[in-house]
Amino acid sequence: MPPFTFTPRTYLHFDSPVNAEVAQRIATDTAAVARHSFYPFIQYNVVTQKIRKREGGGVELRPPKVRPIAYAAHKDSHIFSHYSAILVERYEQELQARGLHEVVTAFRSLDHRRNIHFANDAFEFIRGQGECSVLASDISDYFGTIQHERLKAAWCRLMGVPRLPDDHFAVFKAVTRYATVDRLDLCRMLSLDPENPREDRRQRFCSAAQFREIVRGNRLCSVNRRGFGIPQGSPISAILSNLYLLEFDEEMHTMITGHGGFYRRYCDDILFVVPTPEARGQVLTMMRTMLTELGLTAHPDKTEVMDFPGRDMLLPESRTLNYLGFTFDGVNKRIRPASIARYYKKMRAGVSRARAIRYRVNVRENNRNWRPLRTRKLFILYSYLGRHNFLSYAFQAAHIMNDDGIKRQVKAHWRRLLGEIED
Repeated sequence: MPPFTFTPRTYLHFDSPVNAEVAQRIATDTAAVARHSFYPFIQYNVVTQKIRKREGGGVELRPPKVRPIAYAAHKDSHIFSHYSAILVERYEQELQARGLHEVVTAFRSLDHRRNIHFANDAFEFIRGQGECSVLASDISDYFGTIQHERLKAAWCRLMGVPRLPDDHFAVFKAVTRYATVDRLDLCRMLSLDPENPREDRRQRFCSAAQFREIVRGNRLCSVNRRGFGIPQGSPISAILSNLYLLEFDEEMHTMITGHGGFYRRYCDDILFVVPTPEARGQVLTMMRTMLTELGLTAHPDKTEVMDFPGRDMLLPESRTLNYLGFTFDGVNKRIRPASIARYYKKMRAGVSRARAIRYRVNVRENNRNWRPLRTRKLFILYSYLGRHNFLSYAFQAAHIMNDDGIKRQVKAHWRRLLGEIED
């Protein structure tokens, strides 16, 4: 069993943060875990605006993608993290034994490799193949459609037991028959500012008595009584999403490598490369069949099929393969244009926020000579002067992928940032 690892957590929830000693005592006592009462998850939505290039030029907005994120109470999260570590240890052993160590790339520590490396591996494999056929697909609402009974069976197989021990079963129930409370509804019911709920220096959203009276009393809890779906955002959800597809990954990898091909899965993103369209058709049929058996479906609007013509030859009709935030046309590797557009949108929003803060400060202090706009943070966030921002990511991608075209994609960022600041 892996040793307990403590990760400090300071966010607001229904309970207060605990120290390392308390967290370890709670998470490693199997009897205590088996009888532990888990709080509901607090849920909020992350909205991503989708952008698509028009055929005649320019871009158009697509319907935004809404992704519900749920985070666990403090004591609950320490339990989830510890049991995640237990499963990860066994899962990594299974991947090694089945020859799948390089196949599953999401939520794993692979010598500090990241999306840039995984995308580059795929593009270089395609480049080295000459003529080949590629399919990139996405599982529709993956976390929301994981079947509970199949997940429990996979959990049992990984643990090598016919039925889950009481502590593991308690954790399983907590992430399958889970309850959620909407964060905005919670703040409204408690008369808190959603943007600054700690205004009164509170350490938790409410006391246990208030939880019973206000949260449960006003029926803010929504319980997942369906036989499928796990919360996206809990410390254990990542390993469960990988575990659920363990048998799928093995069979897909075996068939594709039998064709001399290449198979990778990053969470719900599936990519395979095979020598011919005929082989691709066989693998596609198998993929859809196996996903259906698991209660999953490939997203019809996010399945790309294309045939690469040969080494260092461009795809016809200006088509590109989209994978993990990058594109490849047979020769050129680039960051997706939509990602560049989002970066500039965030830049404009960041400058607007800085202006709004300057306005409020100057009005509050009744300054005759207004203070200048504070630009240091803007340069750190949105220019090459920052060490951990989108620009540094782009420059790393250009280096790792050995393609200076990526640098040219963001070459105008300095001029545009100065233009926003001086406007």
